[in-house]
Parts: sequence; C-alpha cells; structure tokens
Amino acid sequence: MTREDYVKQQIAVADHTFWLADNCEAERLRFLDLALETADFLASSGVYPSWWFNPSPDSALNALAMHGPTLAGQDKTALPVALIERWNSWNWEYRDLCERSPRLALRDMLKSISESHDSASWPVEYERLIWRWVDAGLVTAAPPFADRHAIATTDFFARLRELKLRSGGWLYWNADLKQVVFASEAQWQQVMIAQDRAAERARATFDEGMVRQDSYMRTMPKIIAMAQADALLWESLRQWQIENTAKRRPAERKTNLTGAIAIVRRRDAATIEMPADLIAILAPLLGNLERDVGLLSDGEIAMSILAAVVHDLSLSPERGSTSGP
Repeated sequence: MTREDYVKQQIAVADHTFWLADNCEAERLRFLDLALETADFLASSGVYPSWWFNPSPDSALNALAMHGPTLAGQDKTALPVALIERWNSWNWEYRDLCERSPRLALRDMLKSISESHDSASWPVEYERLIWRWVDAGLVTAAPPFADRHAIATTDFFARLRELKLRSGGWLYWNADLKQVVFASEAQWQQVMIAQDRAAERARATFDEGMVRQDSYMRTMPKIIAMAQADALLWESLRQWQIENTAKRRPAERKTNLTGAIAIVRRRDAATIEMPADLIAILAPLLGNLERDVGLLSDGEIAMSILAAVVHDLSLSPERGSTSGP
C-alpha cells in the first residue's frame, strides 16, 4: 500500500466519525496529523499498516489500544514516548469533543452495545429496540441485547437516556445508503414504523417457512415411500434419470447437482417447472396424493423424489454416470 492510498483511507475513517460533531474541523485535522505520523513511524520498515486508526479511545483501533506501552496490538510495536503522550492527549480531547457533541457520543455508545451483543460494529435492525428501552425510562428493565460485557449499568442507562434527549433524534443503519445516519425525532418515528413493518414481514416469512418445512418433513418420506413401493413407477424414474444424465455435458455434471435432478432445480422449489416427460411419469402419483394444500408443490415433490432416485442409483458427481444396478 502506498502512502497516498493509506492517507485516503485514513481520511475516510476519520470522516466517518467526525461528521457527527459540530465545528470540529480543527480536531479532525489534529487527529489526522497524529494518525498519519503514527502510521509513518510504523511504516518505517517500508510497509504501511493494513489498518487505519480510530479516533475513539474505546476503539480497538485506537493507537494506545494497539501500540501502547504494554505492547498490546497487532504487531506488538511500541510507540515512541512522544507519540504515546500525544495519543493520551488526543484521547482526552476526544472525550471533551463527545461532551459537546451528543450525536458522536451516542454513536460510540451504540457501537459499544453491538460489541457487547455479538462483537458487531453496529446494532443493525435493533436500534429501535434500544431506543424503546431507553425511552421507557425503566432502568431495571432487561436490555434488548445480549450484554456479554455487562455494560448495561445504571450509569450507562442514564448516559444513554441523556444523549437521546440531547441529540433530539436517533442513529440507525440505512441499508440503502449503506451507512449510519441520524434521524430527527419526527423522522425517527417514521423510520421505526417502517422497521416494525419490515420485521413483521420477516417474521411472517419465517413462520411460513417453518410451516412448509414441517409439512415437508411430515409428508415427503411418505410420498417417497409410495413412489418406491410402485415398482413400475420407480423403474421409470430410474431410467429417466439415467437417460437425462447422459444427455448433459460433462462440465454441467461437475458444476450442477448430480444427474438430471439439476434440470428441475430452481432457487424457489415451489415454482419448479418440470420437464413434460417427467410430468407424464409422475402424474398418476401426484394426482392421488393427500397433502397440505398450497404447501408442497408438484415441483418440490418431484425434486425430492428425484433426489431419492439419485441416491438409489448412487450417481457420482465426478463421473456423471451410474454405479448402481
């Protein structure tokens, strides 16, 4: 990495933080000067670091967390005393900046929540749950996250509630912009409504999937057993599989599912379009089935039966041929 490339990325990292603070250009420039001087020192061996410094004292990418006097960090390189003193001074300056920039402080607290919850960088899709927890004002209520680091103390809750009021809004991850954005109180109410609706749709989709899975697990073994019990049908399916496997090019056999089952494989099994000759073979069986209406499609059933046929034939993905009887 060239110094020019490193500088561009370090500026981007800094801007990702300082946009939340008002009238902070002087602090931003001081941090960049310090970060780049530190990177230049570490790059004295000829290679720039593969990371960029974070201005927050609580970040694992703060220089004192990585290269402080205890030699903690990725490359175990101790910084000169002069740089350590400047980083100590910067960390105090950043805390002062947070005191007058509630949105910046709020961002850091939300990041600490996500770190405590699952070591993520942001509490994506549960910002509204944190807001409601804070807005309710019940310090004894269980936090809406897995607090692995035990950060949800009385003082933490009070500080979060204070920052919520001082900020006049809330921060959340905007999936369209692919970044954290600030929403005023009025905007945030609309965002929460949209997020609640999206969550309801996701739950409904999940529940529907569980119902379909339950139906599949209950009925498919019985359907496959019925197909196997019909000797004429099963042999017809075996021959269909063998013939269609032979028609496929060797490259297709290696990149797709084994044998002719790939012909009917689609991302959404419920909308699989079956070949006409396969429909003709399976028609008598499909017409006599008793199943949960609307849960298992003919395509899903056909795909599962063919999987059992493939297993029966012991098809080899590498050879694309049968080794069975």
